[in-house]
Amino acid sequence: MGIAAAIGLLMTGAISEAAVADRSDFGPSATEFGFDGFAVGTTTVNPGILTITGGTVQDIARGSLIAPTYLEIGSGNIEIAFSSAVSSFGLDFNSRNTSVALSVFDALDTLIESVTIGVADQVACGGFLCGFAGLDVGSLSIAKAIISTGGDPTLDNVFVDNLIYDMAVVPLPAGLGLLMTGLGGLVLVRRRGQSEGSLT
Repeated sequence: MGIAAAIGLLMTGAISEAAVADRSDFGPSATEFGFDGFAVGTTTVNPGILTITGGTVQDIARGSLIAPTYLEIGSGNIEIAFSSAVSSFGLDFNSRNTSVALSVFDALDTLIESVTIGVADQVACGGFLCGFAGLDVGSLSIAKAIISTGGDPTLDNVFVDNLIYDMAVVPLPAGLGLLMTGLGGLVLVRRRGQSEGSLT
């Protein structure tokens, strides 16, 4: 098997780890974030490990979302950058009769997975459509997420709120256990040598 084929198999296996996530899939250790406390008109929101750009904080409640929310109008995207790796991410949204896509990327800006929630998969609430978009990438790490809409760029808008994420668990390197065993063995050999030397 060639190197390119092996890398292809690894990539296929990694991407197949990703799955669509519902709000109920996030555990008690998940971090939730809303836009309370941010001034209306703020374009860059930076709470904790998140930096959110591409829209504006608005004092508007839409359907299931409580003001303030974060709004993107037109053909742009809302981008969420994470300063620490997360393994799953989701958010509530309201749309203006348009599909909403959530795409997540790794630190190299490579697409890990994307999910699109079509109009038929959203529910009516307050004159808008609403839903939840979420992805869990397993042992991979999300560095960036993008929320985008489809359809007419002059009319489409999406309100987002109630963002939720789980921090990525950083696994120990596979060889660490072997290294620790070897170091432990060296300590025992050294102690045994010292105790035998003290007896003579």
